Amino acid sequence: MCDETTLAAEEAALAKRGISRRQFAAMGAAMAIAACAEPGNGNTPTLRESTVRITTPDGYADAFFVHPARGRHPGVILWPDVGGLRDAMKAMGRRLAGAGYAVLVVNQYYRGAMAPVLESFAQWRTPEGQAKLRPLIAQVTPEGTMRDAAAYVAFLDMQRAVDPRRKIGSLGRVDKRLQPES
Repeated sequence: MCDETTLAAEEAALAKRGISRRQFAAMGAAMAIAACAEPGNGNTPTLRESTVRITTPDGYADAFFVHPARGRHPGVILWPDVGGLRDAMKAMGRRLAGAGYAVLVVNQYYRGAMAPVLESFAQWRTPEGQAKLRPLIAQVTPEGTMRDAAAYVAFLDMQRAVDPRRKIGSLGRVDKRLQPES
């Protein structure tokens, strides 16, 4: 998914369609802006957002918490992709919150760095971005993720904006190909 063979395949696919990488990036940026724009129906709730610090068994995790300003809502834990907690993930959290959820966007790399580690996903494709993330990725383990999840659920259950009678959703996944080689 995030390796040099994928980059070559993407370039070949774009060339086949007569689109340059620059044109593709411009189209992608326009679509991202449109996707993050508030729906024009006037029913979007006012949101409250903050950077929070959550105590976990492994230390203090920084995260982004966003929710409708009024009422109690189902909680959602949003696990970022390899790029980590950054503005694009915050925008996704806001979009979910606008649909009526209390969203916690976590920093899976908190054991080694506060967010943002990278400013954009494109940095992951650079040698510098990969060098920066590899040691942080190595610290993300299934056992640690389970401990973190329990701490995140406990945090959400204590928030006034979260309805503890509702289940908590979870979005995101860890791609095994991103794990460091043994």
